[in-house]
Amino acid sequence: MSVARHASAILKAWHLADEQRFTAELDDAIESCQRPCPSPLEFEQRELLHSVAAHLKQARTGQLSEPTSLAPDFALLRHLRDR
Repeated sequence: MSVARHASAILKAWHLADEQRFTAELDDAIESCQRPCPSPLEFEQRELLHSVAAHLKQARTGQLSEPTSLAPDFALLRHLRDR
């Protein structure tokens, strides 16, 4: 699955307020980002997706050390989705 599709799936699960699907999409994106990639551009996009997905997962499970806004994460996901 492409970075854009992962970003879209995460956003859709969030908008549907489907917690199980949201968590599953985050996990799937993180796993997908660990596979070899064909180009430097895709590598950079995967790094960004991985970072955002990991941050959202930490926020969801209460593992962040301090409260933070998730707005930048969702803005980055929209950017990746629209690429």
